[in-house]
Amino acid sequence: MNEPLTSSERALKSFAFGPFRFRVADLQLFRGRQAVPLPPKTAEMLWLLVHRRGEVVSKETMMTELWPSTFVEESNLAQHVFRLRKALGERYIETIPRRGYRFVANVTEVTGAPRAPRWIAATFIVAVTTVLSTRGREPHAIAPATREAYLKGTHHWNRRTGADFRKAIEYFRMAVEEDPAYADAWAGLAHAYNFTGQAPRAKVAAMRALEFDPRSAQAHAALGNVSLFHDFDFDAAERALRRAIELDPGYATAHQWLAFAFLARRKIDAARMEIERARRLDPSSLIINTDVGDIEYYAHRYDDAIRAYGRALELDPNFAQAHASLAMAYRRKGMIAESRVEFGVFARLVAPGDTTAYAWARTCGDAGDSRCAIEHLERAYANREGNLALIHVEPAFDAIRGDARFVEFLRRRRLAL
Repeated sequence: MNEPLTSSERALKSFAFGPFRFRVADLQLFRGRQAVPLPPKTAEMLWLLVHRRGEVVSKETMMTELWPSTFVEESNLAQHVFRLRKALGERYIETIPRRGYRFVANVTEVTGAPRAPRWIAATFIVAVTTVLSTRGREPHAIAPATREAYLKGTHHWNRRTGADFRKAIEYFRMAVEEDPAYADAWAGLAHAYNFTGQAPRAKVAAMRALEFDPRSAQAHAALGNVSLFHDFDFDAAERALRRAIELDPGYATAHQWLAFAFLARRKIDAARMEIERARRLDPSSLIINTDVGDIEYYAHRYDDAIRAYGRALELDPNFAQAHASLAMAYRRKGMIAESRVEFGVFARLVAPGDTTAYAWARTCGDAGDSRCAIEHLERAYANREGNLALIHVEPAFDAIRGDARFVEFLRRRRLAL
């Protein structure tokens, strides 16, 4: 049996068979120098078959590997095999009756991903840009059912709970499976991956969006979000978010996230101005109204934060994130009873989950215990927990900012400003 590749091996390898090459890092299929669009699940199936080439991969194994936590009908499997055969031709995948499938081509491992020459890439970008400039942002018509899946994904993403993020991923994946060239759906998938701790997948999805629409403000904003809350590269985050705003000045989410890029650098006034721009562009957005309060919270202006959270909850009394943020603001004000009520509401609205390392670090910081705080911050950094981007404005660490161990942690992890 072929052993799984490590992440570093996976990033460097591609596999050649017949006129095709398959890049493992982002599950991209090429025929010669031409990319062959595949829906995400179909591409994952190809990777499973190529990786276990020569073996009979049972239907049960394929369904378990491709849909690890979801029950699916065997017809779903047959549909993706059909799509693969349509892309590759009939001779690469053998059906073993009542058992499964086998990849039968001669496969050569190649170090380094296939790349088109720069002039080809440039020609592609110019061609796509020309199409977009004459036909609008979408270079082709979107089927109503595909558009509906995208809109449902957007709805769930805006709800900002773990369960809703998972539903958003399902709908966005459905949209790109039905239409692999649907740039907005790829960008939506990138956003959903970002908010479920899957930054590498988010980068791939954002880049796929840019393949089909190089002027996608959503995709540039998604890359900015990865840079800010995963890579902690504030320069790159600001560049990507400013590019998103340049492409679409009315895109409220880009202004919203740029506010947090400013906040990460303690540019409080700039952050406040940018989040207000976002609110004016989308005054009914629950998350933007909540983030208006978050900016004030991190600025240590707790009364203003409480008022902003109240306005968000006027729009929707069941918006969980506003209740969680309001609870934190009440706690900072010493209003412990009110804080407990809000945490209780939040707990009723969301599925139970483990407390993050960053949350434990905040508790330790509040107690002035720098050793405990740093121990949990190290774990948070290993987990790439996004809240670390705001460590310089987090009130819970005020008591230990001058501690040499805290300063050393920031320096060692390249989080110092």
